[in-house]
Amino acid sequence: MNLTYPGDVRNVAVGRVMGPDLHGGFVVATAAEYDPGTDKTRVAFRPLQPAEREHVVEGTDGAPWLGQIGVAW
Repeated sequence: MNLTYPGDVRNVAVGRVMGPDLHGGFVVATAAEYDPGTDKTRVAFRPLQPAEREHVVEGTDGAPWLGQIGVAW
């Protein structure tokens, strides 16, 4: 799944956990590409596996992040 955001959000996107969706699932941002021509960032997400939930930590802004399982941010 990919979503597009206004501006350059690469530094805050990768590793971010989002959810739950309508079915109780969560996703984690795995990559972000900024296009200066359109001033938009395309962010790729993958499903967060149930076993990974124990690794979700709170970031300095209070938002959930995925920690210590190899997600580069």
